[in-house]
Amino acid sequence: MKEMINSLVFREEPLTDAQVQHRYEHNERTAKVYANGNINLALSGNNIHLKAPTGTYEEMFQEKLNNGEISIKGLKPDAAHFSEIIVAVNRDYWVGKTEEEIYGFFNAVYEHLKDKFGEENVLSAVIHADEESEGRINYHLHFVAIPVVQKHRYYTKRSKQYKELAEQIGKENILSDDERLLKDTENQVSHAKLFQSSKDDKHRIIYSYAVWQDEIMEVIKKAGFTDIRRGTQNQKAKHLHPMAYKALMERIEAKADNIRQDIVAVPLDNDNYSVDKKSLDAIYNLQEQVAKEKAGYEFAVEALEEEQQKVYTRQNQVYQIAVQQKEIAVTTEDLKKLQQQADELYQENVKLKAIAKWLQDKLYSICQSFAKVIQLWNKMQTGDDTQETADEITNEMQSAVRNFNNEDGAVYDSR
Repeated sequence: MKEMINSLVFREEPLTDAQVQHRYEHNERTAKVYANGNINLALSGNNIHLKAPTGTYEEMFQEKLNNGEISIKGLKPDAAHFSEIIVAVNRDYWVGKTEEEIYGFFNAVYEHLKDKFGEENVLSAVIHADEESEGRINYHLHFVAIPVVQKHRYYTKRSKQYKELAEQIGKENILSDDERLLKDTENQVSHAKLFQSSKDDKHRIIYSYAVWQDEIMEVIKKAGFTDIRRGTQNQKAKHLHPMAYKALMERIEAKADNIRQDIVAVPLDNDNYSVDKKSLDAIYNLQEQVAKEKAGYEFAVEALEEEQQKVYTRQNQVYQIAVQQKEIAVTTEDLKKLQQQADELYQENVKLKAIAKWLQDKLYSICQSFAKVIQLWNKMQTGDDTQETADEITNEMQSAVRNFNNEDGAVYDSR
């Protein structure tokens, strides 16, 4: 019997703001519908959080951003603010394993990843124990964190701190990156820097998280899991959606069964143990059929990958539309409030215009009375008897000033 090979799965995926909500609903089991048909929600109570989120991944990220704990300065709007790592072993490996062994395996991985990202940047780590197929549980870990690198900032030569240090030790002894001039450390969100490529001692280009895979192997071996091997490095295999992979494998199995039946039906010559021409032709035909099927499978894989990408793209579009709809709803409500305020201001403006018109009329009336006073003053200077006229003008001005009657009938009394 062929020996079972147990391979480690370690896959990292950057997540943008548009993608992370869907991933939160899947990981934390808050979605209404799941694309993965292997999820048995009746078993979701068996899932174990090594670190439970305190909100959605977006909410936790925004809180850290608002508190100044992280910085996204210089990043593009569609940059990957999150990183998800999935760790698993083939499902047959877990058969016969105790809960303590399963927990010990994933907890050892979690402790290592937590140190890599910094515990404060880990948003969630959950062991899924509710996905099963053919009666076996496919245990795996979803680890979500904010990829953060530390960026040092220094005082400039024009700063007070630089000048004070220069007076003490001399400018020629100060380096541009001198730790004595360190201002502070900025925790910059940077997926690219955390997972950037590098070269090993053989001058091969490798990726940071590929090195992490080597480190994880050492971690799980120290934890006592020595019967697991590392996956193939630099392989070009692509991850298919579980439903797409399941459909493809069912199709391959069905075709394989048909081919096996045809091969069994081929008669052999018992006398000389050779295959007659008819049987040989049948075998050649089967070989051609296998080659065609292989080409068909490869085409199907490419087609499924394209469809999967379309589905992911469509999911992102639907999410963006939902976000825009929420923004439109908020904007519409704000517009209603602004329209109501505008109507109130318009009514108040109409009243103010009426008052201003009334005041203009009254001012004109007072000015006319004042002009009459001037005329009366001139007559008095000439010695004319104008006492009766003066009394009339005085009474008229008092009436104009004290009793203000506008066009709407409102009375403004200065007394």
